[in-house]
Amino acid sequence: MMRPGKRRRLNPFIEPQFLAERVEKMKASIRAKVEYPFRVHAPHHRAMAESTGPETRMQDVVEAVWRAATDASTPMYLPAGADTLQWAAEAS
Repeated sequence: MMRPGKRRRLNPFIEPQFLAERVEKMKASIRAKVEYPFRVHAPHHRAMAESTGPETRMQDVVEAVWRAATDASTPMYLPAGADTLQWAAEAS
């Protein structure tokens, strides 16, 4: 992450600095899209933290995202983790 002062000094008319600014904008956009669901769903997850059932690990989510990004036959809704697999089985 580039510090705001350094980012302000970038000159958009110089190719490498223009590209650096574009990269920073893309990173900020991705960060916003990733952080929003965690902020919205945090209270729900805190309540679930007390449960003793199966749970989703970060690695499960990473694997599901990787599968969705690289496999065209991946379904639109992809459960990631032991708890979501259990919920999906109960729902169908």
